[in-house]
Amino acid sequence: MIEPLNADALVSTAVAQVGLDDFGGDSYREGLDVLVRDYNAGLAKGWMNQNGRDMTARDSVHYLTRRLLVTDHLKQNPDLTSTPVERPVFVMGIPRTGTTLLSNLLA
Repeated sequence: MIEPLNADALVSTAVAQVGLDDFGGDSYREGLDVLVRDYNAGLAKGWMNQNGRDMTARDSVHYLTRRLLVTDHLKQNPDLTSTPVERPVFVMGIPRTGTTLLSNLLA
């Protein structure tokens, strides 16, 4: 039997990996709980094997750590949230046409 995912364990792992614990509020939590519930339903139905479960856990922790790091960065640089973006640039295109390269060049 494959062990189901646990949202609290994912959060604890992310916190342990980066040494931060401020997610910037708990607005993320409802979505995480729904995601974990749906993944566990898929596990119960046999739609995911152990590798899929492990990759899902790893990816979830990755995104949680990114949220922790971004929240910390914004706390250290509060001017970022008050600086207006006057003319944003959106790069769109069909796959394999260089949109990622262009986006990286513009960054």
